Amino acid sequence: MLFSFSKSDSQKIMLLLLFANDNPILLFGMIALIVIGLGFMFWYFQTKSKRDEAYYQNLANQNGWDYRKDFQLTTITLRHIFTPKGKEDIDWTLYIETVQSSESNSAGLKNTVWETNDARLDGEVFLIGPRPSDFPPGLDFGEGLTEMALQFLLRATLGVDAPDTSRLREVKIQNEELAKSYLLFSTNAEKAKHLLNTEAENLLIDLAGLLREKQRPALVFWEDNLRIKCSDHVSNGTALSKLVMLGKIVVKNSKF
Repeated sequence: MLFSFSKSDSQKIMLLLLFANDNPILLFGMIALIVIGLGFMFWYFQTKSKRDEAYYQNLANQNGWDYRKDFQLTTITLRHIFTPKGKEDIDWTLYIETVQSSESNSAGLKNTVWETNDARLDGEVFLIGPRPSDFPPGLDFGEGLTEMALQFLLRATLGVDAPDTSRLREVKIQNEELAKSYLLFSTNAEKAKHLLNTEAENLLIDLAGLLREKQRPALVFWEDNLRIKCSDHVSNGTALSKLVMLGKIVVKNSKF
């Protein structure tokens, strides 16, 4: 978690210092407590950061990945980044990120993302996302609301890169176990079924069991970009390995 003082916290500290200004002993005590508190927080976050780095480095070693940490001060973004070690058929990146929110009291936006630009879908769009627990199979909001919901999901996953959703239509998932946890939309139903073969379906089902509902992956494939995004940090090594496998399988399926 990235640390920052909120505006209200700063105001409270200033008020306390002003109140203590007429009492040197109280003022000295308050300053000492603030310094000790800041020192403890600095030590805590440094220790946690080193522990996280050691964990992710060990995870990378176990899976044969490269690992590095990246911090962007301009956007206040911390990323733990994994890439393939050695040559593979596709180049991919997996990162676990925290982006400091503009909201002063927020702990930041957390995501886990796998992506590649080494595939092409010839103008089609493929989307599979988590099915909310209160959204039963067969429920139809109508094309207008469905399109709005899809556009919202795509923008949440891709930001300004989100493609147009007007051609997307729901594709019925035949695998009942998969349909309990996911919704599938595509501009080409036959291509969608080809991309989502049995191996990919099993990985998605496994991930639904390993992750909380809000963490389940949203997979978007358009043009030459495939992105799999989970809300929040996914630190489970088995889940991260399956995310990488899922992305590579879908890219492989797109080439045949």
